[in-house]
Amino acid sequence: MPTTADHELADRVTRRRARMMPVLAILFLAGQPFYFARNRIEIDTPVKTAVWLVWAAILLLALAMAGGHFRGKAVRDLVEDEVTRSNRLRAYAAGFWTAMATVFGIYGLSVFDNIQGRESLHLVMTFSVAAALITFGMLEKRALRDG
Repeated sequence: MPTTADHELADRVTRRRARMMPVLAILFLAGQPFYFARNRIEIDTPVKTAVWLVWAAILLLALAMAGGHFRGKAVRDLVEDEVTRSNRLRAYAAGFWTAMATVFGIYGLSVFDNIQGRESLHLVMTFSVAAALITFGMLEKRALRDG
């Protein structure tokens, strides 16, 4: 049975998660010009790619776990409620539809410009991860505000 301390901790974790997901997505998007910069940054492409892949994987893991997993079963059960699971599913759907829209955009752009496969994959993954994080954060904020 969850204690009052568990409830308070779960509330803090939920509020922090709702604030941080959109911020992490914006930081993720803001870092993309560094990835695509040509001859301006002295970091090798494999290093930039590895850093970006690790960052994307961490963000996806954060979305999948969404806090509370290292705080014990009572807190995890409070943090991972039905509303959170529903919000996560809606965020996954937003990420999917953003990926599809990005693919359509890249396909259309490829008629006029030569776009490399790695760049295409990078754009699809970047926009879809960011959309999922932003959607999840906004839905969680709304759920907290609505009570």
